[in-house]
Amino acid sequence: MERDFSWLWENLKEGARQKFEDICYDLYSYEFPEAEVHKVKVTQGDGGIDVYIDDSNGEYTIIQCKYFLPRLDKDNKKKILDASRKRQITESFNTAYKKNPSMDKWFLCIPTDLSHDEHTWWKDWKKKHNDKSITIKLHDESKLMQLVKKHDLYDEIFNTVRLDKEFASELVSNDEKKQIHDRIYRLIGSLEGVDYWIPNVIAQVDSLSDLRAHRFFRNSKLLYHLDQLSSLYVDYADGNIIKNNAASEKESQLREKIVKEYYKLKF
Repeated sequence: MERDFSWLWENLKEGARQKFEDICYDLYSYEFPEAEVHKVKVTQGDGGIDVYIDDSNGEYTIIQCKYFLPRLDKDNKKKILDASRKRQITESFNTAYKKNPSMDKWFLCIPTDLSHDEHTWWKDWKKKHNDKSITIKLHDESKLMQLVKKHDLYDEIFNTVRLDKEFASELVSNDEKKQIHDRIYRLIGSLEGVDYWIPNVIAQVDSLSDLRAHRFFRNSKLLYHLDQLSSLYVDYADGNIIKNNAASEKESQLREKIVKEYYKLKF
């Protein structure tokens, strides 16, 4: 099944809004390779701009990215443009027009397609603002997905969302981090001390197997060292006793590494 822009919300939650803006920036950078395409940092006085295109032909285009997804109205019908969102569109356009008098074009980017009634509203809204001699365009999901595929960005966006250390941290919600913390901290507490039962440590490490590919541990060796310790216990331990001097020394080193890696994690 082909993924769409709602997949960003399912995977990134609030981070989807920034990711959608980043995607729009990438798309227009590819679409207008000879132009100056820039993102604008969000501030109170940003002039209603998310991305702008300063084209070599002299045209100045402002891109407004609104990560609107369908939601239910009072009659349990899915709507994209309710009164609040329509007001946001109008305010964004008016701000952009007021603070950027040289604007030639204004694009509204949204991650879904409008219903028939919403398209009717959009056409009427455009007519009311066309007296300003500005070209206004709606780049909805269909149009944006067309650009995604035109510039061969689908796999990058929807299969392998680019990750770096900071972005990986953003992807993990506070609730998810808390769940991971609750599963690990007792084990770490045991390894920091001296009174623990080795078979219990082995069992706890095994219970963490589902986390080995988790994005939260992308830059951590914690689970790797835990696996090493568990294997050491299986090979050389009997109850609470390590039966090999070299293994005992390695155990101490691994426990120290594990504790250090644990405290590097940002819980």
